[in-house]
Order: sequence, then structure tokens, then C-alpha cells
Amino acid sequence: MWNKTSLAALGKCKVKVKNSTTRKENKVDFVIVDNNNTPLISGVAAQKMNLISFHYDKFKAVSGVTQDSHKYFKQFSDAFKDMPGTLPGRKVHLTTIEVSKPVIRCACTLPESWKQAVRDE
Repeated sequence: MWNKTSLAALGKCKVKVKNSTTRKENKVDFVIVDNNNTPLISGVAAQKMNLISFHYDKFKAVSGVTQDSHKYFKQFSDAFKDMPGTLPGRKVHLTTIEVSKPVIRCACTLPESWKQAVRDE
């Protein structure tokens, strides 16, 4: 769900829904749950029913940000280094069993400026 909680579904159904303004019918997927929740429709369904619209011509694509273009580069310069840094605090020593093989898995997508440094490690 939108708030990262889970809810057991009893079933699914596809219902024809008519937009009262445009009189256009759309088939919308509904998930049936045993709970007193407010009914929601997806963004795709709302777009098809002309309840919302996206104006892609108003969006600007960002291919990169330079250090001169943003005040946060100066304020948080440590966070924007080309090499991954270290966290403050005590040093920690990790001991593993001999047969274990270390694997690095990213919790999120790496910034482009870090990818080569991580590959080289």
C-alpha cells in the first residue's frame, strides 16, 4: 500500500466505471479487502477517465548537476566526493568464518560518479 503496510486481498475484479462528466466507460481493476478503507483508483485508471492529466511538456530532463549550480554542493561537500567516504564514529572490526565469501550489495542505486570507483574495488 502507499504507506508501506500490507493488507490481505480477498480477491480482484474488473468493473466498468463511467465518468459522469465525459460519459466515457473504462474497465478498472479493483482489489477486494475486508477492511473499512477509502476506495482508491490507480493513476493509470484516473488518467484514462480524464480525472487527472500529465503535462509532459512542462517537465525538464536533468542529465547532470554541476557543483556551481547548486548551493548544497558547498554546504555538504563531503557527501559529493568522487570516492565513497566513511561514516563517523568508532572503528568496527568484522570477523567471519573462513569459508564465507564477502559480497557487496547496494541498498540503492549508486550515483554515476561512484560507479567506476566501486567497480575498481
